Amino acid sequence: MPAALAAWALGVMLRAGTNPDPHRAATALVEGVPFRFTRNPIYVGMVLFHAGVACLLQSGMARATLPGLAAVLHYGVILREECYLERKFGEVYRGYRARVRRWV
Repeated sequence: MPAALAAWALGVMLRAGTNPDPHRAATALVEGVPFRFTRNPIYVGMVLFHAGVACLLQSGMARATLPGLAAVLHYGVILREECYLERKFGEVYRGYRARVRRWV
């Protein structure tokens, strides 16, 4: 399910004509489902997938690394992306950000 969420979001981004690679320029602000529920469905899917694998394998190491993964995504990727998107899309992005939660 989490991998399906990430794949779904990736497909939505590609159909919207924007680049899902965070290192490349965004060409469109995607607001449709699943981006209507979370601004970061790919990252949510990644964290949920990691948590699911940790539970499935009953891995203490995988569980222990989960907060680190979430922190790296949050501080190393998401906050930077948000600054970029606000500069690129301005008021449209600020309105989207006000309506949709960052995680869930």
